[in-house]
Amino acid sequence: MGALGRRIDYRALPGDTPEKVQALVAQLQAIAYRIDELLEARELPHAEVLVQEFRDELRAWREVVQEQVRLWAEDPAEAGATVADLESRLAARLERLDARIEATYRKGETAELSERDYENFFRYLGGLRGLSDAGIGFLRIARTVDWPRWREARF
Repeated sequence: MGALGRRIDYRALPGDTPEKVQALVAQLQAIAYRIDELLEARELPHAEVLVQEFRDELRAWREVVQEQVRLWAEDPAEAGATVADLESRLAARLERLDARIEATYRKGETAELSERDYENFFRYLGGLRGLSDAGIGFLRIARTVDWPRWREARF
């Protein structure tokens, strides 16, 4: 898309600029990097007690992100209309997760965990947050693109 962006006749796409297309490409690249980081973090050994304790929250967060990606694939403009809702839903999930982590830590249920266990777990959480932030950045730009005009057949 980045290479094609330099060949687009922007006169046929009023309101869409080369800068906007490049920003969109940059956000897509950020999403790709965040997915790679998340996959790497997911492969690290995690303490089973942390995985079990936060499984439901992590699954719910992943499902929100998966649903959003599905919406992007169907219609980026329509998916972009939900950016405020997505942002608030992900922020609420993060707050709940932070509260649960704090409560678990205070109860002392994780006393046997090593520093590495915590690092790996928080690296994974950071990957989820990074992917969420990159997705929201994409949505902010994607909702300003005139997608129906981009889909028009031009010869």
